[in-house]
Amino acid sequence: MSSHPAIKPSPIGTKGLWIALTVLVLWFAHLAFLLHYPLHFSDPLVLVFVLLQMHLYTGLFITAHDS
Repeated sequence: MSSHPAIKPSPIGTKGLWIALTVLVLWFAHLAFLLHYPLHFSDPLVLVFVLLQMHLYTGLFITAHDS
């Protein structure tokens, strides 16, 4: 049998924590902004804001389930 050298994983430190905190802060800030934004469905920015909020919701879901 041949012996394989042990491979140590490199430490990532607190990088994941900072990414999760960034997603959470962006989600809260964007939600607060959207709650005060005048909603007119003829405004094309509404679609962009909805897509951004959906992207942040997905980030929250992934972050919560990976922790």
